[in-house]
Amino acid sequence: MKKNKLVRILSIFAILLYITLISGKPSFAGTLSSDINGINESKYPGVKNMIQDLQRKHGNYHFQVYYTGIDWTEAITMEYQGHGHSPKNLFGLSGNYKGKWYCPICGSKPYDTGWYCASIDAIKYMMDPRNSLDETSVFQFKNLETSDVSANDISTVINNKYASYSYIKNSTMINAIVNASSQLNLNGYSILAKIINEQGKGSSPLATGSGYNGFGVRLLQFF
Repeated sequence: MKKNKLVRILSIFAILLYITLISGKPSFAGTLSSDINGINESKYPGVKNMIQDLQRKHGNYHFQVYYTGIDWTEAITMEYQGHGHSPKNLFGLSGNYKGKWYCPICGSKPYDTGWYCASIDAIKYMMDPRNSLDETSVFQFKNLETSDVSANDISTVINNKYASYSYIKNSTMINAIVNASSQLNLNGYSILAKIINEQGKGSSPLATGSGYNGFGVRLLQFF
């Protein structure tokens, strides 16, 4: 079973910077607000100042805050589940993610080919938005319900970062991504990221095997 990477957890410290659902009809029990100045500093220390700092640097950045109404301790507890068979949150070893990132219950037991169960401290770190409200990490909170990426935009990203990935470095794939973005009103960069996340360099059986699409989903064939 595929797991969401820990680095992409979007649940946050009692509030969420809201990402609109693909359906365009968000379903949530909390409160969505554009009033950044109204963020209660005593409850969410530092969040307002960090958002306002980004707004000052980037006038075209617009934020909404989602007050979930979910208790912080309850949220962490619910995310720290599935030990031994299917942990909710995994991490991949890297220079930044090691040591205390290991869950003390599962230890170094691998899941899904090289992924490891995340510790409760790692989950707390990733769920606190203050650790992501910077010019690089803030884009994980972007509203993905947009079709504002052109074929040239996708091509530029591929040429700059994934030039050796021949299966996506072609006009057919690039146009397919843009068309999907337009039809689904879904950000083209997110579609590209999902394809690369699933297929890597395109050498896996899922990427090269007959009957699979770019997301590793087997297609039914009728004769």
